[in-house]
Amino acid sequence: MTESEHDALMSQARADGVQRFVVGAVVGRNRQALLIRRRADDFMGGMFELPGGKVEAGETLLAALHRELAEEIGCAPRTIVKACTSFDYRSKSGALTRQFNFVVTIDAACTIRLSSDHDAHVWVAAHELTGLRVSDDVKGALMTFWEDVSAKEP
Repeated sequence: MTESEHDALMSQARADGVQRFVVGAVVGRNRQALLIRRRADDFMGGMFELPGGKVEAGETLLAALHRELAEEIGCAPRTIVKACTSFDYRSKSGALTRQFNFVVTIDAACTIRLSSDHDAHVWVAAHELTGLRVSDDVKGALMTFWEDVSAKEP
């Protein structure tokens, strides 16, 4: 992502009244994507989500993505493939928040080590998503990923 692309995304979000910025990672491996589950006693407890988190003041989206993946799953992105989707929601404090999602890869040898905010992780294929507690917005990001993977196969 170039600096001008980053600035355009942030400018549009601010113009839309967004007060808080979050990054999410669609971590892909063998047609599967990584989801992590929030602890039951946390905000949106029991929900599966994409690894990611809040963009700190003065931080770029990509810098936040690297930091949050290291914090949440113990693995840095090997490759940031592309920006894929974004969605807006109200945070626990009520702030209008935009989550920018990126398709990333991690090293195959990396062992997932969850932060204390999460209690489980799963690698899921499209047909395995049914039955998991996942928001429609996260499902949309995953479907975009799976459509891209399918389109690239012979």
